[in-house]
Amino acid sequence: MKTSRHKSHHMLPALVIMSVVLGGCSYLPFSSGPEFTTLTGQADSEERMTLPADAEFDVKLIDVSDGRETLAVINQRRPGQFPLTFTLQYDRSQLAPEHEYALDASVRIGGQLSYINVEPVSVLTGGAPRSDVTITLERVH
Repeated sequence: MKTSRHKSHHMLPALVIMSVVLGGCSYLPFSSGPEFTTLTGQADSEERMTLPADAEFDVKLIDVSDGRETLAVINQRRPGQFPLTFTLQYDRSQLAPEHEYALDASVRIGGQLSYINVEPVSVLTGGAPRSDVTITLERVH
């Protein structure tokens, strides 16, 4: 019996230290992580046509305040007919209220750039739309 009491006595400091360390964990600040949300819209062209099976439609959310950093991208294969609808998922926690954000869109047919928006479309900050965005695409010549 003397032996087990002796072992318990040596474990007591370790248990006290573990309690303090683990108890302190509840006070550590935790990051909330990504805040995913969506931006919806459509891309349209004056040409009302069904795109061929090898068409790809891309929409990018970019930060135009710091150059043209891409924050989110969606790629749709076989997008169908104009207008092309999209739902772009992005992390709202990456946005800064003082920055300006925009959408760029393009359509590639057979790997060749065929349609683009000439000017980025402002979104999300500064009174710009947060949903139901319309992007006008023009044919690349």
